[in-house]
Amino acid sequence: MTDSPKHLLIVDDETALREAIAGRLADHGFLVEQAASGEQALEQLSAFAFDILLTDLRLPGVDGRQVMDAAIERYPDIIAIVITGFGTVKDAVNAIKQGAADFITKPFQFDALLHVLARRSSSGGCGPRTPTCARSSKTAIASTGWSARAG
Repeated sequence: MTDSPKHLLIVDDETALREAIAGRLADHGFLVEQAASGEQALEQLSAFAFDILLTDLRLPGVDGRQVMDAAIERYPDIIAIVITGFGTVKDAVNAIKQGAADFITKPFQFDALLHVLARRSSSGGCGPRTPTCARSSKTAIASTGWSARAG
């Protein structure tokens, strides 16, 4: 992680998973806020410029794609990372095209998430206006099988 703490918003409707990830990320120096829904995430994004958005893809109501769109539109340099338990290659490609810096499927190893966060934080973000991100993300998807699964 870089010198200054990163403000991270984690959006997931699975309370236990969201809280576990938030706690572990806080232990690693991230300043973490949580949202249990897309609607709650949009409220938080309108009030604060987060450095990183970690969002589930499938949420009731406002879904992760809509949250990511709103975040990137408002904060073009935000690092948006999609996590989902229902990911397909098509979902991953669409998320990357939409501006996601990375795509991780559940279940995943926490160290894999830390690796993605460290890599993306040090590269200065990834948004739709950052063309090299799309190329590096596609390479990452291809090289890792587009998921970080618990082993």
